[in-house]
Amino acid sequence: MSSQSEFITTTTTKADIDCFWIDLDRRLVNETKSDTISSENPYETFDYQRRGIHIFESIGRDGVGFCAPESLLLTVCEQWRIPKSFVEKMLRPGSLPHFEYVLEKSTTTCTEPVAINLGFRWGTGHANYMVVFGRYYIPTSTLALCIASKAVLDYKKPNCDIKHFTFSSVRDLTQRFPATLWEHPLNLVAILLECCERLVDVQSQHYNLESLAVRKGQKSLLTPESAEWLDSWGVQPRVLGRKIDDLFSLYDDVIWGIKNCQELVEIGKAYMDLAREVDKAVQYSGDLQSTKERIMPTHLVEGAIFRTELHAELLQYLQNIINMQFTHQYNHTAQEDAEATKTISYLTLIFLPSTFVCAVFSTTIFNFQNWKMTNRQSGVVSSGWWIFVLTCLILSLGTVALWIGLKMPQKISVQKKHSHRFRDRCC
Repeated sequence: MSSQSEFITTTTTKADIDCFWIDLDRRLVNETKSDTISSENPYETFDYQRRGIHIFESIGRDGVGFCAPESLLLTVCEQWRIPKSFVEKMLRPGSLPHFEYVLEKSTTTCTEPVAINLGFRWGTGHANYMVVFGRYYIPTSTLALCIASKAVLDYKKPNCDIKHFTFSSVRDLTQRFPATLWEHPLNLVAILLECCERLVDVQSQHYNLESLAVRKGQKSLLTPESAEWLDSWGVQPRVLGRKIDDLFSLYDDVIWGIKNCQELVEIGKAYMDLAREVDKAVQYSGDLQSTKERIMPTHLVEGAIFRTELHAELLQYLQNIINMQFTHQYNHTAQEDAEATKTISYLTLIFLPSTFVCAVFSTTIFNFQNWKMTNRQSGVVSSGWWIFVLTCLILSLGTVALWIGLKMPQKISVQKKHSHRFRDRCC
């Protein structure tokens, strides 16, 4: 389908594809080879009768989306009974941040949901993204998810790594949190949202360290206590000089980081709205475990939303700090230019008197060849020297009068405007 091409990378191989089944009752992980997925018998490798999680994972490379054959992905979705219209919505070209859901209602009550189709897309672009969608069948608590990601589960930055929350794949992630997944299969979706939040967390730490490095390079901004504190954290100074390209790049990263935080918060809030809608539609029974399986877990998503909002506040604070660093850098550059201008002014003051004297003495008013002549008929100074003085005075007075004549009408009009405004306010 051409409408799905943006989030499916064209490929003819089945590399970087993992398909497996987690039996939550027995806490076992069973392999499902992609070669066994057949379009002729679409339901032979899938069973909604047991509590567990089916996962189809694609590890991204160059493009954004599933790095898998399109026919294979669509066959998997057909086997897992994910509505075709919902799949088209999730893979439809558009901006990366997106949340979508479709509820399948019971044929008897027509109000209570029997299955929840949900999914989200999020990321910073081609470098980091996550696409997740699938179907949760409520009667048997079975979740089927298609997941494509790149540099989100294993995102790292120097000196900003969270060692206990870094995963090589979704399979690795599920092995780290078996108790959380056993509590409710949809907790996997919440954990994936937490992985996105962790990426924002690491990026925020990295941007903060970059800002501190620039701040340490701008020594005039630091108090001795602040400098000592930065030394204790091992922050190396970054001296910008007259080039501030690094500061512009950091500012751009922070702005995009704020945007990514806001988009992730919106996805989390959309999940919470869906959970409330399902909670209202569910008919509660006396069996606590059965009731628990019918509603969507929210505590992990609430925590991810809260932490992402904190990251957004930190990035907004960094934005203000970088604006101050811009101002300082501009002032520092202006100060250097002022020092250069001051030096030129001093040199001008030194040479200006001699330049003026040379200019006057070079005129024909003075003739120093008559200085030592005896019986000279004419002196050193010409008898028409007063013409030079008179001409200079007339030109100077004329220039000042012309300047006053051009400026006074503008000044009078401004005064009239102010007087009219004052009268209007008084009236």
